[in-house]
Amino acid sequence: MAQLEYLTSMAEKANMQGITGLLADCVRLLRKENIVLSDRRIVKSQRLIAAAAVLDGRESPNEADLWPILHVIARQEDQLSAREILKEQLSGTQNLTLGAAAENASMGPLARAQRLVEQAEVLLAVPPDERNMLSLEALGREIDTGFNINTMPESLKLVREQLMDVLGLVE
Repeated sequence: MAQLEYLTSMAEKANMQGITGLLADCVRLLRKENIVLSDRRIVKSQRLIAAAAVLDGRESPNEADLWPILHVIARQEDQLSAREILKEQLSGTQNLTLGAAAENASMGPLARAQRLVEQAEVLLAVPPDERNMLSLEALGREIDTGFNINTMPESLKLVREQLMDVLGLVE
């Protein structure tokens, strides 16, 4: 709980000056296409953007942190439309801690799967006595939370199996 309180405190203190213009531009673009965000949802998006920056280790959000705006849009159809409308604004999206969520905001699951496969291949190429087991476990968790085992791409299934084997996890 102490860590959560600390992160909340840091997000509340985040310097939003560098991002307010970009956020306002996003809201205008959405409104132009009849996707209206209430003032309440805009404030929520600011909080989520601040939290994204804090979780990525920064005190001030930037364009890489705009991706949470999609999560304050009420209807799924509007979220899909907004992803396309804001494609250019979300092109710089990234977050080392919440990589899957940030990537999902700007790209589809196949692109995310490819990134995960590449990341797994790099981690698995490290000699066994030098491997960072926490990184391997985190990658396995990201794969499991982002994809259904029955529908994930074959290449991702293969590296997931390798990860489980290295981690000593049997299904």
